[in-house]
Amino acid sequence: MAGDFFVTTIGYFPSVEVFVLGENYSKWKVEAQEHYQKTGLRNKCCIVGSQGRCTLSIPLEQGRNNGLPIREVKISNTVNWQKQHWQTIRTNYGKSPFFIHYAPYFEAFYQKGHQYLFDLCIESTALLIKLLKLDVSPEPTKDFIRHYEGEGILDFRFPKTANSFVKIIHQPYPQVFSDRHGFTENLSAIDILFCLGTDAKKILKKSKIMYL
Repeated sequence: MAGDFFVTTIGYFPSVEVFVLGENYSKWKVEAQEHYQKTGLRNKCCIVGSQGRCTLSIPLEQGRNNGLPIREVKISNTVNWQKQHWQTIRTNYGKSPFFIHYAPYFEAFYQKGHQYLFDLCIESTALLIKLLKLDVSPEPTKDFIRHYEGEGILDFRFPKTANSFVKIIHQPYPQVFSDRHGFTENLSAIDILFCLGTDAKKILKKSKIMYL
């Protein structure tokens, strides 16, 4: 293991980088005490399509979320975003090697009516952990700590800042549309799941964490 624990913000079907850390740290903590900010990827995930990298965004209730405790941020269900996201995923990954095997789990996920962003993100993360067969269990934080300090602790809540002292070297793997775009780094982990199935775990372990 690379360290004692790492801490991230919540994520909607989080990125491959996050799961690389999950394979290398003994514990994973999810920030549950912060206040929501409009910037960031808390309600977004990135996949690859025929036109390259694209972002799926969960709509939030307008004008009511900024500054709220993250657990109180509500999803706007005035439009059927679940259908739109699932259709986009089906269109782009329908021909990937393991899509047929995992599609029922994602279809069931998108048929649920989630009210709070935090709960949806925790459930989406748990689904990926289950399907990837990873031995990790994210724990929501009980207190807000502005700066984590100490050997063996990685604060990955703000990747732009974290990247000043840690860099994840991705192990390439076959992707859909790689003939058009080459290898696209750090997509949502649904990409590596649909492309490799449980063999994704081997790639996560082969990816390297460099401490700068």
